[in-house]
Amino acid sequence: MQKLVAIIQKNPLLSKYWLGIFTIFAMIVSIKTYLNYLTIELSIESVRQETAQIIQKKLYEENFLIPYEKSEYNQYFLRHENNILLPGEYIIRFEQPKIIQNTNESSPQDQIQTPEDSRQYFIKRVAEQY
Repeated sequence: MQKLVAIIQKNPLLSKYWLGIFTIFAMIVSIKTYLNYLTIELSIESVRQETAQIIQKKLYEENFLIPYEKSEYNQYFLRHENNILLPGEYIIRFEQPKIIQNTNESSPQDQIQTPEDSRQYFIKRVAEQY
């Protein structure tokens, strides 16, 4: 012990270097420990979330899906989900009527000569779209 004290008193700068190296090593170990702790916490939280999702799915199947499949309307709903028509049902198709354009109209540049004509032409075009 006295030899160690003598070396430290002889070379105080050397002891500072060793203390610095030990401090850096301790910091690295503490950072690794903290990161391990965080990853463990995150993995526990993800397991909790997965468990909650599985429980929700199980409850959905038990409380809704199984009674739905056992109901008397099962075939009716399954046919409509798969786009199969029942007897007496028809598909109705809606189409937008086509706009008939007059071919004898002159170009808009010939008609527009004042700002008022420009506004009227704009209002007319917007009204045709809707």
